[in-house]
Formats: sequence, structure tokens, C-alpha cells
Amino acid sequence: MLLPHTDVIWIYSLSINDRSEKNWLNIHNILKNQFTDKFKRIESAIFSKDDIYWTKLKEKLEALKNNQQLNLNIHL
Repeated sequence: MLLPHTDVIWIYSLSINDRSEKNWLNIHNILKNQFTDKFKRIESAIFSKDDIYWTKLKEKLEALKNNQQLNLNIHL
């Protein structure tokens, strides 16, 4: 959808560095209450840049970039 409106798309991972940051404190209870069964998995991805979630997402984005010849600048 963005292709006709942009030359490049920049993609970054979520960046929360520790559990005392205000951003984490603001969303912690929301995630825990709304995604009870997935909370530990989400928390792991948020605090670990080596989490398998980021690896798989990067692979999917790289494939999309190559298959669709998109100008994606991926920083995961």
C-alpha cells in the first residue's frame, strides 16, 4: 500500500532497554491482562534482540524485499 507513496521504508524493532523504563511500565499491565497466554513470549521479544521473533521477522521482510523488489531498510 505504501509503495506508490514512498521511495524507501525504514523498519526498526521495538526498543525498550530495561523493565524500569516508563514505556515498559505503561504497557506491562495491558500486555499481561490482554495477552495472558502470550505475555512471556512478548516480553522475551521486547527485551532480547536475539529472540527468534526478530530473526523470523527479518527473514520474512528480506524475502518480501527481494520478491517484490521493495526498497526496505531493515534494522532488526
